Amino acid sequence: MSENTKNRRRARLLPGLALCLLVMWAGIYGADLIGAALEVAGLLPEGGKSPVSGIFIAILLGIIVRNRVKLPELFVSGFGCRPI
Repeated sequence: MSENTKNRRRARLLPGLALCLLVMWAGIYGADLIGAALEVAGLLPEGGKSPVSGIFIAILLGIIVRNRVKLPELFVSGFGCRPI
């Protein structure tokens, strides 16, 4: 396999990987927001750690994005899913 072909394959993954990073960041930030909202509502002690994991929120967001949003073909390679 030529070096040019390898570089093209890697370049095809970048948009999907960028989308995955965005979903991960949104999950971590979303979990922090949920924790802060629970603290404001008085359901958590002040300074308590959020009971919601950023990984869990990122997984839920990834499921929602993949099942509810029609992803352009540009993102499919890096997002790791193909329609069955």
